[in-house]
Amino acid sequence: MKKIIIASVISFFSAICVLGQDIVFQDTIEQQDTIEQDEDFLRRSFLQAKSQTLEEAVLKACECIIAATALRGERARGRATKKCIDSQVFGVQFISKLADIASLPDTASDADYKLTLSINKRDAEYQKYYQGIKQRLLEHCDSVAAMMIKTSEIDFHALSANPEAMQAYEKAEKLAKTDKWKSAAKHYQDAVSIDGDFAVAWEKLGLAYRHINKADKATEAYKRAQEIRQNLIRKAK
Repeated sequence: MKKIIIASVISFFSAICVLGQDIVFQDTIEQQDTIEQDEDFLRRSFLQAKSQTLEEAVLKACECIIAATALRGERARGRATKKCIDSQVFGVQFISKLADIASLPDTASDADYKLTLSINKRDAEYQKYYQGIKQRLLEHCDSVAAMMIKTSEIDFHALSANPEAMQAYEKAEKLAKTDKWKSAAKHYQDAVSIDGDFAVAWEKLGLAYRHINKADKATEAYKRAQEIRQNLIRKAK
């Protein structure tokens, strides 16, 4: 079963590679003799394609998220960030599953060759690929984009219901976009002074402190944000 599938995929890719050219097929016996080499080649090719597809997906998602920082409002940026990641899930999932099939042993059952793709965003299978892309973004994307990713996953109760706190926060956001981190830190500080449970503002304050080389204050701000989030989780249960 595996050899048939692998041979079919090889033929498909070969046809693409030599499109417009005359194709001369070897006889069946010779083709069968080389099928094991073809299997190994295909397996390595798909594994390479899997890695390359993930890296390209991370790059595209990162560029998309950075562009989304120009949007006005935390909710709009959060929604856009998720869409940036969602847009890359299908391609990564498809190539990854093809690579898995190409790597199956000869003893695999017919059911193992079934290629199913999840498009349900709440499904565990979909989330596996979503979270995989997200984790790579957190490790390799720009620090501001990484913060966007983190805040896109928040319960928006982590924002503030206080208009004055939100006003100070939005002023800080505008300054942060133009890399005026010292002034941004002041307004983030104003926001958390007005509303001490404003988790997102605490996180952004930590980011601003990091940009102006105040590591100790950045750590304190991040810890405060984490405490607030943990309290929100406990209240939600």
